[in-house]
Amino acid sequence: MRSITEINNDARQKFVLVTENGEEINFLLEFKPTQEGWFFNLEYSDTTINGVRLCNFPNILRQWKNSLPFGMACTVTDGGEPNFVDDFVTGRVQVHLLTESEVEQIEEDSFGG
Repeated sequence: MRSITEINNDARQKFVLVTENGEEINFLLEFKPTQEGWFFNLEYSDTTINGVRLCNFPNILRQWKNSLPFGMACTVTDGGEPNFVDDFVTGRVQVHLLTESEVEQIEEDSFGG
């Protein structure tokens, strides 16, 4: 599990994340104050995922577990949800890029396979 430490309190941020196999993931993260939350778009190979709300969950990309060789976890120190623009700079929220084997382990541990 690799923490995405580049995230700051800018309301719109773009990153290129790299998988364990060296493949690039284009990642756009946006804070929407009227919805009190963070949303992301992701592009990987021929897969585009738009408008997913960032939430406190072991693998936010679970519904794509059979088509993506990675996952994404979000943890919140107080057990709540990522609702504030400064969530990442305060350390309240962390996002992690998961390897394929970590996705499998989370699936087994959290959802029973």
